[in-house]
Amino acid sequence: MIDNVKFYVLDKGSFDFRTEEKQTVELKSKFNRQTGEIEEYPKKGMYYNMQVNLLKKSSFIKGSLHKLHNLILDRKEHNYNDFSFCELEQTLDFMCDELYVRPEETKITNLEFGLNIDLPIDADRFLDHMLLMYDFKAPNRNETFNGKGNYREFKRTDYSFKIYNKTKHYKQKGNVVRFEIKITRSRLL
Repeated sequence: MIDNVKFYVLDKGSFDFRTEEKQTVELKSKFNRQTGEIEEYPKKGMYYNMQVNLLKKSSFIKGSLHKLHNLILDRKEHNYNDFSFCELEQTLDFMCDELYVRPEETKITNLEFGLNIDLPIDADRFLDHMLLMYDFKAPNRNETFNGKGNYREFKRTDYSFKIYNKTKHYKQKGNVVRFEIKITRSRLL
């Protein structure tokens, strides 16, 4: 799983020009109700599930590459299934081609990645009785969502470590637990 990726475009002028000229994304802007003037920035749009944002001083694309892959493949927005490295490469190539992104002119500032583990025991039992600490600290978030989920999160300065019952999350059969690392500071990348 590769989610919450944020691509900052380093060559903003070129990216903005290509995005507006090629019109692959329907961009929307705000307008002043009193004067009727359309404000130059921000300009925002969606490409499948990926947010495209053109701001005054920066431009970026944000979203889930795993969900984008599934939307392109079978028109379903989920990240429950496996997502191979080859599928990631294909999705990145497709996105870069469609949105005119030049990878060498892009910086990744946020990233979330994870994997599913099918346990031989009940996933809730593992989360409730076997997962007590990470790095000798209790979880910052410990939620059950009224019996519809089971979630633990250990927040750190630059990242979070999340573990939850994926079968409950997507109402599937089995004992699948998702382990995720969410990087929120680019210095860690």
